[in-house]
Amino acid sequence: MKLIKKLLIPAVVMGVIAGGIYMNAPKNQSNTEALTETPIEEVIGENIEAQNESIEEEGALSETKEQEEAHTSDIDKQLEIAHSTFESSGMNNLYPDLRKREKKKWSKLINENNYFEVEHTLNYEISGLYEIAEGQYYILGQATDESEPDTPLNLFQLILEEEDGQYFVNQAIYPSDHIFTPQELELYKKVEQEESNVEIEYKKVRQLEGVEEYVEYLDTAIGDVDEKVLNDHGTSEVTQYVQYALETLSTQSITPEENTIEIKPSLIQEMKGSLTSAVTEFNNLLENKDISLNKALNTILRVETKKTNFKKPIYIKLPDSIEELGEITGLRVLFDKNSYIFVTAKDLYTLAGYTIKIERLSNHSTYEITFLDQSQQKVEQVEAPITIALPAQDELSTVIAHFDETPQNWGGQYDPSGSVIEFGTKYSGQYEVVDNSILINDIGHLTKSQQSAIKFMVAKGYLDIEDGNFNPDADFTRYEFAQALVKMFFALDNSLTTTFKDVPKDSPYYPYVASGETYEIIKGYVDQTFKGDIKIPKEQVISLCARTIADQKGYVYPENVEDYLRFADTENISKWAVDDIALAVQSGLIKDGGELSPKTEITKAQSAEVLYELFMLLYETSPDTGVVEWTSTQKTYSILGTWLLLVLAIWLIRRFIKRNKVIITMIACTAAIIITLIIGFKGGF
Repeated sequence: MKLIKKLLIPAVVMGVIAGGIYMNAPKNQSNTEALTETPIEEVIGENIEAQNESIEEEGALSETKEQEEAHTSDIDKQLEIAHSTFESSGMNNLYPDLRKREKKKWSKLINENNYFEVEHTLNYEISGLYEIAEGQYYILGQATDESEPDTPLNLFQLILEEEDGQYFVNQAIYPSDHIFTPQELELYKKVEQEESNVEIEYKKVRQLEGVEEYVEYLDTAIGDVDEKVLNDHGTSEVTQYVQYALETLSTQSITPEENTIEIKPSLIQEMKGSLTSAVTEFNNLLENKDISLNKALNTILRVETKKTNFKKPIYIKLPDSIEELGEITGLRVLFDKNSYIFVTAKDLYTLAGYTIKIERLSNHSTYEITFLDQSQQKVEQVEAPITIALPAQDELSTVIAHFDETPQNWGGQYDPSGSVIEFGTKYSGQYEVVDNSILINDIGHLTKSQQSAIKFMVAKGYLDIEDGNFNPDADFTRYEFAQALVKMFFALDNSLTTTFKDVPKDSPYYPYVASGETYEIIKGYVDQTFKGDIKIPKEQVISLCARTIADQKGYVYPENVEDYLRFADTENISKWAVDDIALAVQSGLIKDGGELSPKTEITKAQSAEVLYELFMLLYETSPDTGVVEWTSTQKTYSILGTWLLLVLAIWLIRRFIKRNKVIITMIACTAAIIITLIIGFKGGF
């Protein structure tokens, strides 16, 4: 048996080997042929080559691994150097000292928001978290591709701005081959204009009388400034104060006859004399203090009227003739509490002898405005615009104009100091003041300032929405820009034509381009085209807005231009735009710091912000003088009067009931109720 086992085992082994060779041999060949077909040297050579390839692959993998390790080591060194550099410059890395929960918050924030707009999923690991300004953070770290975990690490840099718990990206770089220096990071800091270093208390100013007291007050306010140098906001504050003082000092009160306010030439000359002497006094003070204002002064004559109201039409008759007005820039005529008309000095000559008829209709929010010529005949359209201010609710109130076949959203500037909306027009027609709060669906991810600007511009009709969407990330075209500017200047005239050969007459933008060209609000190209569909670079929009406030409001270009160009990419600004952008920063049209990206095409959201600031500078509101609004005061007095009279009625009732004088009691009650209704609710109907 043992012998059989010894013979059987080798036989089985040999059989298995033979069977294996047979199974692998070609079916049309014998086993012997299969074995003798390929020389043994070739078989050995193939095995050696395969072994060499395997060795080379292992070597390549080893080399790649070494490169990856070297790459990772290089990143670690860069991060280490960066952290050391930041620390030596006074910037502390907040990340290591954060609690686990806070670290998870930042990690989750970056990993769940595609700030870098990459198509594949990355895993971001934070190395450093620095606060470069209040609410502004710089995050530095490394990232890997989750779909390819063996890929090398890459650096990333992220600058975020926080607002009410939301984070908005200012700069996102991945992959990054250069880490910002502290000096470069400083350029990404958003630079907020300093608050005014001149304090004007208008509650005290309201008590002043005479030019001497106004000048003395300003002298004291300027004297309190540290280092005796006004900052930009301080200069604006002084400008606003001087304008307010001059208008107040020029004010004259007149009593209309039969609701007609007649502005006589002699009254204009009288006010001009007092205003001119006041301007001289203020100019002397400013020269002595070596102060230059940042814009031209508005020197406005103001007429206040008594005993006018909207129970019947109000007539305002402009002077028949105007002598030389000199430094005077305009005339304001107040009527019915805070309402007024305003005419520029230049337009007073054009509209001499005209009458403006203003009638409030039964719904109390619509006004019929009619222009009458020297012969008291109605004029459908006058040659120069007149600014009118009427009662309104809030800043989202707007004026709907009905002087054409189709009602138009005419816009207007809300002045909270008088609760009025101010708008300009050259057309006789009906103007309805409405609240125009509009729900916009697609702007919730934007900053509050952007959302506010967009809501304002859309409510006024200066920018459009479609199906409730603003499309804030879309590019802004020249057509849209022309439409916004013409509307903001109240310059639309549907009767005009344009010389631009590429603007079709059936285009909805045609009347805006025609009006803009006629009134020199916009310009075309040398080949007499407008190219309305072209998207506009950011520096062009900013520059045009800056030139507008320089031309229209007399803003002065800064001498120290470099102080207002602290952008990370200042070198990318075109030479022709440098001065304009410096003025835009100084005036508050745009903020300094961060990346300007001057040559990138401006988006609708960015345009809304710039145009909103332009509108605010073009149509300045009155300073907050602490005056209680008439409407609020009237309501307060009405309620107070109601309660007092009700108390009186109750007292009378109790007294007479005790005496059992029923008839007298009934008479007293009836009288008290009638008086309550008349006095308590006066003006409410």
